[in-house]
Amino acid sequence: VFSIISGSDESSSSSSSRISHGGGSGVRVRISVEGLVPYWLGPEQGAVPTTLDLTGLVLLTAPNMSGKTTLMRSLLVAALLSNCGLHAPAKELTSARFDAFF
Repeated sequence: VFSIISGSDESSSSSSSRISHGGGSGVRVRISVEGLVPYWLGPEQGAVPTTLDLTGLVLLTAPNMSGKTTLMRSLLVAALLSNCGLHAPAKELTSARFDAFF
């Protein structure tokens, strides 16, 4: 745990805030992130920070080799770290508590 805390102080990571969605039918899960970078890269290595706000279903399309997988992998890591209460590789992260990841 100490290495996670000291590493987050040196990097551009931040703690996340969680929102509750209240349950029930018709729930729209939301995740909002600013300055998201792949956890294995930093801005000094050419990573471009991403800002996005997702609510509900999203269809992500783009040409080959444009970063779709990198974006989704980084978003998953940020959501997992947020669920654990750890720092995420982003300037700001707001997400719901997720019960499952697919």
